[in-house]
Amino acid sequence: MCKTIVITNQKGGVAKTTTTANMGYLLAQNGFRVLLVDFDPQGNLTATSTTQKAALSVSDILQIMVKEEPLPELSQFIGKAGNADIIGSSLSLAVVEKGLSAETGGEYVLQELLDTLKKSYDYILIDTNPSLGVLSINSLVAADLAIIPVCPEYYAVVGLNDLFRTIAITKRRLNKNLEIGGILYTMVDSRTKLHREIMADIQKQLNGHVRIFDSYIPRSIDVSNAVRYGSGISELHKENKATIAYQSFVKELQSYGI
Repeated sequence: MCKTIVITNQKGGVAKTTTTANMGYLLAQNGFRVLLVDFDPQGNLTATSTTQKAALSVSDILQIMVKEEPLPELSQFIGKAGNADIIGSSLSLAVVEKGLSAETGGEYVLQELLDTLKKSYDYILIDTNPSLGVLSINSLVAADLAIIPVCPEYYAVVGLNDLFRTIAITKRRLNKNLEIGGILYTMVDSRTKLHREIMADIQKQLNGHVRIFDSYIPRSIDVSNAVRYGSGISELHKENKATIAYQSFVKELQSYGI
Protein backbone atom coordinates (compact mmCIF):
# COMPACT_ATOMS: atom_id res chain seq x y z
CA MET A 1 0.00 0.00 0.00
CA CYS A 2 1.32 3.42 -0.96
CA LYS A 3 2.17 5.83 1.86
CA THR A 4 1.84 9.52 1.09
CA ILE A 5 4.02 11.66 3.34
CA VAL A 6 4.16 15.45 3.42
CA ILE A 7 7.31 17.02 4.79
CA THR A 8 6.02 20.26 6.23
CA ASN A 9 6.71 23.20 8.47
CA GLN A 10 5.31 26.71 8.21
CA LYS A 11 8.79 28.01 9.05
CA GLY A 12 11.41 28.12 6.31
CA GLY A 13 15.06 27.14 6.57
CA VAL A 14 14.45 23.91 8.49
CA ALA A 15 15.70 21.49 5.78
CA LYS A 16 12.30 20.43 4.43
CA THR A 17 13.51 20.09 0.86
CA THR A 18 16.79 18.53 1.96
CA THR A 19 14.89 15.99 4.05
CA THR A 20 12.51 15.18 1.18
CA ALA A 21 15.39 14.69 -1.25
CA ASN A 22 17.35 12.45 1.11
CA MET A 23 14.33 10.37 2.10
CA GLY A 24 13.52 9.85 -1.57
CA TYR A 25 17.07 8.91 -2.51
CA LEU A 26 17.50 6.47 0.38
CA LEU A 27 14.08 4.82 0.02
CA ALA A 28 14.64 4.35 -3.72
CA GLN A 29 18.12 2.99 -2.99
CA ASN A 30 16.44 0.44 -0.71
CA GLY A 31 14.30 -0.78 -3.60
CA PHE A 32 11.08 1.12 -2.97
CA ARG A 33 9.13 2.82 -5.75
CA VAL A 34 9.25 6.51 -4.86
CA LEU A 35 7.54 9.57 -6.30
CA LEU A 36 8.70 13.02 -5.23
CA VAL A 37 6.21 15.87 -5.60
CA ASP A 38 7.60 19.39 -5.57
CA PHE A 39 4.69 21.50 -4.35
CA ASP A 40 6.68 24.65 -3.69
CA PRO A 41 6.71 27.43 -6.33
CA GLN A 42 10.40 28.00 -5.59
CA GLY A 43 11.07 24.61 -7.19
CA ASN A 44 14.24 23.85 -5.23
CA LEU A 45 13.56 20.11 -5.13
CA THR A 46 13.02 20.13 -8.88
CA ALA A 47 16.16 22.13 -9.61
CA THR A 48 18.48 20.03 -7.49
CA SER A 49 17.04 16.52 -7.77
CA THR A 50 15.79 16.17 -11.35
CA THR A 51 17.96 14.03 -13.60
CA GLN A 52 15.43 13.77 -16.44
CA LYS A 53 12.95 16.61 -16.77
CA ALA A 54 9.35 16.10 -17.88
CA ALA A 55 7.66 18.45 -20.31
CA LEU A 56 4.93 19.52 -17.87
CA SER A 57 5.12 20.71 -14.27
CA VAL A 58 2.70 20.21 -11.40
CA SER A 59 1.09 23.58 -12.12
CA ASP A 60 0.30 22.46 -15.69
CA ILE A 61 -1.34 19.30 -14.38
CA LEU A 62 -3.39 21.14 -11.76
CA GLN A 63 -4.74 23.47 -14.43
CA ILE A 64 -5.70 20.49 -16.58
CA MET A 65 -7.51 18.91 -13.63
CA VAL A 66 -9.36 22.09 -12.71
CA LYS A 67 -10.61 22.27 -16.31
CA GLU A 68 -11.64 18.59 -15.94
CA GLU A 69 -9.66 17.63 -19.01
CA PRO A 70 -8.07 14.17 -19.34
CA LEU A 71 -4.58 13.77 -17.93
CA PRO A 72 -1.73 13.47 -20.43
CA GLU A 73 0.56 10.45 -20.60
CA LEU A 74 2.51 9.98 -17.37
CA SER A 75 5.81 10.53 -19.16
CA GLN A 76 4.66 14.05 -19.97
CA PHE A 77 4.64 15.16 -16.33
CA ILE A 78 6.67 12.58 -14.38
CA GLY A 79 10.42 12.98 -14.65
CA LYS A 80 13.32 11.18 -12.99
CA ALA A 81 15.26 12.01 -9.85
CA GLY A 82 17.91 9.31 -9.86
CA ASN A 83 16.13 6.04 -9.02
CA ALA A 84 12.99 7.93 -7.96
CA ASP A 85 10.35 9.68 -10.04
CA ILE A 86 9.49 13.36 -9.66
CA ILE A 87 6.69 15.74 -10.52
CA GLY A 88 8.45 19.06 -10.86
CA SER A 89 7.43 22.57 -9.94
CA SER A 90 7.97 26.11 -11.18
CA LEU A 91 7.09 29.69 -10.27
CA SER A 92 3.84 29.32 -12.21
CA LEU A 93 2.53 27.27 -9.28
CA ALA A 94 2.13 30.55 -7.38
CA VAL A 95 -0.29 31.74 -10.07
CA VAL A 96 -2.20 28.46 -9.96
CA GLU A 97 -2.44 28.81 -6.18
CA LYS A 98 -4.54 31.94 -6.58
CA GLY A 99 -6.89 30.10 -8.91
CA LEU A 100 -7.23 27.15 -6.54
CA SER A 101 -8.18 29.51 -3.72
CA ALA A 102 -11.24 30.55 -5.70
CA GLU A 103 -12.08 27.04 -6.92
CA THR A 104 -14.80 25.01 -5.22
CA GLY A 105 -13.03 22.00 -3.74
CA GLY A 106 -9.66 23.53 -4.56
CA GLU A 107 -8.15 21.89 -1.48
CA TYR A 108 -8.61 18.42 -3.00
CA VAL A 109 -6.95 18.78 -6.40
CA LEU A 110 -3.57 17.32 -5.42
CA GLN A 111 -5.28 14.43 -3.66
CA GLU A 112 -7.25 13.66 -6.83
CA LEU A 113 -4.05 13.63 -8.86
CA LEU A 114 -2.12 11.40 -6.47
CA ASP A 115 -5.01 8.97 -6.12
CA THR A 116 -4.53 8.15 -9.81
CA LEU A 117 -0.82 7.42 -9.25
CA LYS A 118 -0.69 5.55 -5.93
CA LYS A 119 -0.89 2.09 -7.47
CA SER A 120 2.52 2.64 -9.06
CA TYR A 121 4.40 3.66 -5.90
CA ASP A 122 5.31 2.55 -2.39
CA TYR A 123 6.01 6.10 -1.22
CA ILE A 124 4.88 9.52 -2.38
CA LEU A 125 6.83 12.34 -0.71
CA ILE A 126 5.50 15.90 -0.93
CA ASP A 127 7.74 18.91 -0.42
CA THR A 128 5.57 21.92 0.33
CA ASN A 129 6.06 25.64 0.72
CA PRO A 130 6.71 27.22 4.15
CA SER A 131 3.46 29.16 4.45
CA LEU A 132 -0.17 28.52 5.23
CA GLY A 133 -2.25 28.64 2.07
CA VAL A 134 -4.12 26.49 -0.39
CA LEU A 135 -0.93 24.71 -1.50
CA SER A 136 0.02 23.59 2.00
CA ILE A 137 -3.60 22.62 2.70
CA ASN A 138 -3.65 20.58 -0.53
CA SER A 139 -0.52 18.77 0.66
CA LEU A 140 -2.07 17.95 4.04
CA VAL A 141 -5.31 16.80 2.43
CA ALA A 142 -3.39 14.48 0.09
CA ALA A 143 -1.18 12.98 2.80
CA ASP A 144 -1.47 10.06 5.19
CA LEU A 145 1.35 11.33 7.38
CA ALA A 146 3.07 14.62 8.15
CA ILE A 147 6.74 14.64 9.05
CA ILE A 148 7.85 17.91 10.61
CA PRO A 149 11.50 18.95 10.34
CA VAL A 150 12.36 21.30 13.21
CA CYS A 151 15.54 23.27 13.71
CA PRO A 152 15.80 23.82 17.48
CA GLU A 153 15.88 27.61 17.43
CA TYR A 154 14.03 30.21 19.48
CA TYR A 155 10.80 30.39 17.46
CA ALA A 156 10.48 26.65 16.93
CA VAL A 157 7.95 26.07 19.72
CA VAL A 158 5.64 28.91 18.63
CA GLY A 159 5.71 27.74 15.02
CA LEU A 160 4.93 24.18 16.06
CA ASN A 161 1.78 25.24 17.88
CA ASP A 162 0.50 26.96 14.74
CA LEU A 163 1.31 23.93 12.60
CA PHE A 164 -0.36 21.49 15.01
CA ARG A 165 -3.47 23.66 14.91
CA THR A 166 -3.48 23.64 11.10
CA ILE A 167 -3.05 19.86 10.99
CA ALA A 168 -5.82 19.33 13.56
CA ILE A 169 -8.27 21.50 11.60
CA THR A 170 -7.35 19.79 8.33
CA LYS A 171 -7.85 16.36 9.91
CA ARG A 172 -11.21 17.31 11.38
CA ARG A 173 -12.64 19.03 8.30
CA LEU A 174 -10.85 17.71 5.22
CA ASN A 175 -8.77 14.55 5.78
CA LYS A 176 -9.71 12.28 8.66
CA ASN A 177 -6.84 9.92 7.79
CA LEU A 178 -4.12 12.51 8.36
CA GLU A 179 -1.70 11.73 11.19
CA ILE A 180 1.50 13.31 12.45
CA GLY A 181 4.33 10.89 11.77
CA GLY A 182 6.69 12.76 14.04
CA ILE A 183 9.18 15.55 14.54
CA LEU A 184 12.65 15.30 13.02
CA TYR A 185 15.23 17.63 14.50
CA THR A 186 17.48 19.10 11.80
CA MET A 187 20.62 21.23 11.77
CA VAL A 188 21.27 20.27 15.39
CA ASP A 189 24.40 21.31 17.24
CA SER A 190 24.23 19.17 20.36
CA ARG A 191 27.13 21.14 21.86
CA THR A 192 24.96 24.27 21.92
CA LYS A 193 23.13 24.80 25.20
CA LEU A 194 20.27 26.62 23.46
CA HIS A 195 19.62 23.66 21.14
CA ARG A 196 19.58 21.22 24.04
CA GLU A 197 17.24 23.45 26.04
CA ILE A 198 14.78 23.97 23.19
CA MET A 199 14.70 20.25 22.39
CA ALA A 200 13.97 19.57 26.07
CA ASP A 201 11.25 22.25 26.08
CA ILE A 202 9.56 20.74 23.01
CA GLN A 203 9.69 17.26 24.53
CA LYS A 204 8.13 18.59 27.74
CA GLN A 205 5.42 20.48 25.86
CA LEU A 206 4.45 17.51 23.70
CA ASN A 207 4.47 15.14 26.69
CA GLY A 208 4.52 12.07 24.47
CA HIS A 209 1.49 13.11 22.40
CA VAL A 210 3.60 13.53 19.25
CA ARG A 211 6.50 11.27 18.34
CA ILE A 212 9.95 12.84 18.35
CA PHE A 213 12.28 10.68 16.29
CA ASP A 214 15.37 9.41 18.07
CA SER A 215 17.35 10.16 14.93
CA TYR A 216 18.31 13.76 14.33
CA ILE A 217 20.24 15.52 11.59
CA PRO A 218 23.39 17.26 12.85
CA ARG A 219 24.48 20.66 11.68
CA SER A 220 27.17 20.41 9.02
CA ILE A 221 28.40 22.50 6.13
CA ASP A 222 26.93 19.96 3.72
CA VAL A 223 23.49 20.28 5.29
CA SER A 224 23.78 24.07 5.32
CA ASN A 225 24.66 24.09 1.62
CA ALA A 226 21.90 21.59 0.88
CA VAL A 227 19.36 23.78 2.69
CA ARG A 228 20.62 26.84 0.85
CA TYR A 229 20.23 25.19 -2.54
CA GLY A 230 17.35 22.89 -1.61
CA SER A 231 19.19 19.69 -2.43
CA GLY A 232 19.95 16.28 -0.99
CA ILE A 233 23.30 15.23 0.43
CA SER A 234 23.09 11.44 0.63
CA GLU A 235 24.09 10.78 -2.97
CA LEU A 236 26.99 13.23 -3.02
CA HIS A 237 28.37 12.74 0.48
CA LYS A 238 27.94 9.07 1.28
CA GLU A 239 30.20 9.10 4.35
CA ASN A 240 29.08 12.45 5.73
CA LYS A 241 27.70 12.39 9.30
CA ALA A 242 24.46 13.98 8.11
CA THR A 243 24.07 11.29 5.44
CA ILE A 244 24.54 8.62 8.10
CA ALA A 245 21.93 10.42 10.21
CA TYR A 246 19.43 10.40 7.34
CA GLN A 247 20.08 6.69 6.85
CA SER A 248 19.34 6.16 10.54
CA PHE A 249 16.17 8.23 10.23
CA VAL A 250 14.86 6.23 7.28
CA LYS A 251 15.54 2.98 9.16
CA GLU A 252 13.69 4.38 12.17
CA LEU A 253 10.74 5.35 9.98
CA GLN A 254 10.49 1.82 8.68
CA SER A 255 10.79 0.36 12.18
CA TYR A 256 7.56 2.21 12.99
CA GLY A 257 5.90 0.74 9.92
CA ILE A 258 6.02 4.06 8.08
